[in-house]
This record gives sequence, C-alpha cells and structure tokens, in this order.
Amino acid sequence: MQVFVLYHDPDRTESVPHSLGLEKGMLGVVYAFAARRATAPNGIVIAHELMHPLGATDKYDPATDEPRFPEGYADPERKPLLAAGARRDHGGPHGPLPQRLGKCPNR
Repeated sequence: MQVFVLYHDPDRTESVPHSLGLEKGMLGVVYAFAARRATAPNGIVIAHELMHPLGATDKYDPATDEPRFPEGYADPERKPLLAAGARRDHGGPHGPLPQRLGKCPNR
C-alpha cells in the first residue's frame, strides 16, 4: 500500500481537493495543510484514507461532510453524542483552526 500526502501552505491555499483512498491499486492521496495547527486534522484524514485500501467505506454524507447517523458514529447511543471539548474546530491547545481546516458536526 502507498499513501501520498501533498502538503499545502494554508496562507496561500484556501482549500484543497478531497483526499482519496482506493482499494484497487492499494493507494491513497491525501491533500493536507502544512501547519502545526493542522496536525490533528491531517492525521484524521490520513488515517481515514489509509482504511479505504483495506476495504473500509465512507460513513459520511458527501454533501455536508457530516457523519451519517447512526452508521457514521462509533457509539450512536452515547449521551451526549459528542464529549464536551471533542470538537475539532476548537483546535486544542493551539487555539481555533481556520474554518477550512476542518470542524466536527453539531449534533
């Protein structure tokens, strides 16, 4: 399996194409932002695309990029559904991420 990660400067690039992983060919292409604050979102995308060559399918709505309910959630019965502070748009200890670097759905 090969995964190619193409990093883009967030100061020069507003958005990147959708990343992809292909089961046939066992390869993935990830478009990522070259910024420390993008490390966690980049890691999520890389892990996500690594699963496609292994046969995983998408569990989100391509129109909204939000997880499909219930199959897109690890624990759809959890109350509250998302843990407090678990939203990616908070950006962790480095402050908020720019909108284009990703956010979790409001559910």
